[in-house]
Amino acid sequence: MANLKKRGDYWSVQWWWDGKPRIKALKTRDAKKAERVRLKLEAILKKLQTGLFPKASRLLQQGYDIVDVIFPNAQTAHLIDHDAVVDDGNPLTLGELTEQYYEHLRKNHSDRHYRSVRARISHLVEHLGTDERVTGLDRKAIDNLIDRRKDEDAKPTTIENELRSIKAMLNWAVQTGRAGNNPVKAWPAVKTSATDPFLTKADIERIIRDGKLTEEQIAELGPRMVLEPKDIDTLVGLARKKAPGLVLPLMLVSTTGIRRGELVSLLKQDFDPRAERLSVRSRKGSRRQVATTRVIDVHPDVLSSLREHYRSLKDGSLLFPVFEVPKVEQRVGERPIEDRRADRAGRLLEDLIAGTEFQLLGGWHALRHSFISICVWNGLTFEQISKWSGHIDPETQRRYTHFMGDRSKALMGDLPFKFRRPKNGGDDERTGQGQPG
Repeated sequence: MANLKKRGDYWSVQWWWDGKPRIKALKTRDAKKAERVRLKLEAILKKLQTGLFPKASRLLQQGYDIVDVIFPNAQTAHLIDHDAVVDDGNPLTLGELTEQYYEHLRKNHSDRHYRSVRARISHLVEHLGTDERVTGLDRKAIDNLIDRRKDEDAKPTTIENELRSIKAMLNWAVQTGRAGNNPVKAWPAVKTSATDPFLTKADIERIIRDGKLTEEQIAELGPRMVLEPKDIDTLVGLARKKAPGLVLPLMLVSTTGIRRGELVSLLKQDFDPRAERLSVRSRKGSRRQVATTRVIDVHPDVLSSLREHYRSLKDGSLLFPVFEVPKVEQRVGERPIEDRRADRAGRLLEDLIAGTEFQLLGGWHALRHSFISICVWNGLTFEQISKWSGHIDPETQRRYTHFMGDRSKALMGDLPFKFRRPKNGGDDERTGQGQPG
């Protein structure tokens, strides 16, 4: 009733229905697995002919194709509810898809990105289980996941980031042919009105000093830390003693807000000592996205040191050779060299701040946050800040606008309002109101 055929290295199963031949590619090289599918298919076909699968029979009467009924897709999986299903491994189970996606991340992205995405997706796997079919995912499953994460006191921004990672994985499955289309048609929006403000280093130290916090609570404060100019100067001074090769990179990121990936990719020719400007190439976003370049001015306090450093470099070399990956680590077939440089930059900074007053600092990106915060404190527009630091989306703008702290009070005091005092306790010349009798 059903036969197996091999096309190249992969098996397909063929059968007849309503006088027409039907075929389904199994996408497996395993002959035993293909045979199990064939036997199960024959059993289902016999039961369908005798009316033992009412849900499947109803779909066939409504005009659904037999292939889509026995091998459910995004349109039929939730209608079948395991009534008549041949599990051929395609579409993938959630466990199979996540493992393949993790392998893709390991090969093509930084270790830090791989770890963070895996942590976000793990909540979906824990919620649904590894045996859940990818086509069985729907809006209800996502809504249930959100409710569970809220019960676990996950922050709205955390849940939103988790949904983004899940959506990216499903889109990747579609792009690579592992799934026909994204099974979740409408993604919910998570309200993030309670934005998490940044905290200055002094604020964090005061909170730790005044409160009885657990080690976990203290660690959560780190990613929120931004440095004030005096803190940045102290950090640079620490680098002068412990890691001279990081002095200029720290100064440059702190005064421009460029990203770590942009920093480690800078070449000698990207700096123009005459124009006193730096060309920064950005690869943020999809790896297929066309790289963009922005030209930024170099801060006067960094310029002389950068010029001197520039003269010491060979043509075509990295602007900061300290981030070059050692040759023993430059193996063929691994992740892009830029990502490995970024990893090296992260390790060097971690080694620098370990055991110091900056040990909670959230890496190079915290210096980017610091630069943007300082610009906001000094009244610069986001349009100008974006020209230096790169694109800043509206949600990010709200986070920086929300965080003003004592600087907000200082800016209020600088507003150009002038009011004359009333003379001899009489009526105020502006309001016409006198002193209370």
